[in-house]
Amino acid sequence: MNKAFYVTNTSVEAAFRYAHPRWHNQPITLYVFDYCPNSSGRVLVYDNWQGGRPQKPTRTQPISTYATLTDFYNNIIAIGESEPGTVTELHFFTHGDPSCGIVLGPWSECTKTEFDRVLGKGTKRGDNFSKAFQPGALIKLWGCASGVDGPKVKQLTLGYWKTDSKTRRRAIQQRVESYIRGMYAWRLSFLLDQTVWATPYGWSSAMGLPPRAAYFDYWDVEFGPRSDSMWWRVSPLFVAGRGAKFYREVLKTKIDPVGYVAINDAMSKAPEPAEFIKVEVDTDDLDGGSEAYPT
Repeated sequence: MNKAFYVTNTSVEAAFRYAHPRWHNQPITLYVFDYCPNSSGRVLVYDNWQGGRPQKPTRTQPISTYATLTDFYNNIIAIGESEPGTVTELHFFTHGDPSCGIVLGPWSECTKTEFDRVLGKGTKRGDNFSKAFQPGALIKLWGCASGVDGPKVKQLTLGYWKTDSKTRRRAIQQRVESYIRGMYAWRLSFLLDQTVWATPYGWSSAMGLPPRAAYFDYWDVEFGPRSDSMWWRVSPLFVAGRGAKFYREVLKTKIDPVGYVAINDAMSKAPEPAEFIKVEVDTDDLDGGSEAYPT
């Protein structure tokens, strides 16, 4: 039977209420890894799930490593060994930090460091983790991607449109790509050789009503949302501004109707620039003015 995974540290209810999971024609098994502070760590298992809001889990299992994602990784690795190609969805409904990865809480280990240690590409564990996923699986990180370097990367992204110099624009593109290669989402995409949807580097996400256009063709076919649902969405300042334009026109990547960008290996081709990049930003978009950033 196919499987889906939710990882949450907000609330289990929020994961169901504010998401748009795929509607499944055939029942699947849903695993919810609940890292919410009041749960002490647990896995809620829902058998024969078809994409709605389940009432009670079929069974509950404890999470033995509450401060890390080790149990979660091990669960998927075991599926890759025994039932490869059966994971069709993976969603992280958590806080996020691009320099660290999935933020489970102030007590947690840096999940990007853990990921690099536990799931190296070309290792047996990394290969089995990757084998668990079906081609074309829906993989999405719903949390923010701001962090310590977020304002810097946002300035670079917006500053691209403030210069006509091809050399400077290319340097900015390369620098943004180098930051993206450090994201947990990119590492996951590289390991799985699949697209991972995530908040663009430097921006935030929150729960809110999606744009009306999202209710039509794309989501109706792919995810079957309810018209009264609130969804997690990327900041409208990104979606309606020059940030989205940069991702579409410069990085040549897709953006979904609620602002999440497709992270993939195509963003890893450019070498890092060997120069300082000075960019100007509008104070309407960010606090502060221009700043030079070394590579």
